[in-house]
Amino acid sequence: MHFKPIAFKSLQIHAAHSCNLSCESCSAFSHLIKKGILEPKQIQKWLALWQGRLQPEKVCVLGGEPLLNPKLAEIIEIVGSEFSDISIKKILFTNGLLWKQNKKLSSALRTSSFEIRVTIHSVEPEYLEKIKVILEGLRNETDLTILLFNGTGTEISEFGFSDEKWTRRYQEIDGKLYPINSGNQRKSWEICPGKYSTQLLDGRLWKCPPTVIVTGK
Repeated sequence: MHFKPIAFKSLQIHAAHSCNLSCESCSAFSHLIKKGILEPKQIQKWLALWQGRLQPEKVCVLGGEPLLNPKLAEIIEIVGSEFSDISIKKILFTNGLLWKQNKKLSSALRTSSFEIRVTIHSVEPEYLEKIKVILEGLRNETDLTILLFNGTGTEISEFGFSDEKWTRRYQEIDGKLYPINSGNQRKSWEICPGKYSTQLLDGRLWKCPPTVIVTGK
């Protein structure tokens, strides 16, 4: 049976649901709900179910914080092999803080034609100085494309961001989540960058990644 490839903007694959940071309005809810890391064999099995049927413009490996997964290099190689078409952009999203703990990662990213998107999550001077050191190390040890994403909601003049789409997805009061009641569901949907993303989880494609994480399904 022949299936027509499904074309869409972005495919998201979590390497880890857990995170080493706790950020305000985290769109993955990593600090509140879903935990744990994923095995490469799990992701390989899920991709096999859709082999040859997915045609995303880009594939994002993210989390949580993907660098928490000690087998991240293997996951990168699996994803790179499945989406080897050079027209498909492949991106690793990371806060970069654990970069030196995975020595095989640079080689896997290079071989699989991934770029790195480092997300900046705070304006605290101590944090920013640490990030500057990490970025300098990344640029010295790899020839990969390294882009910066502003996840703070605040302008940071000393960083040149390539993409700024920070949005507040919910309110958090005493550790509980509450929706932002704008009174205009259509407008909320129009400004949500998540509407362009599709998440692969448990062998299924999910239109709204945050919903998957909140429900645990």
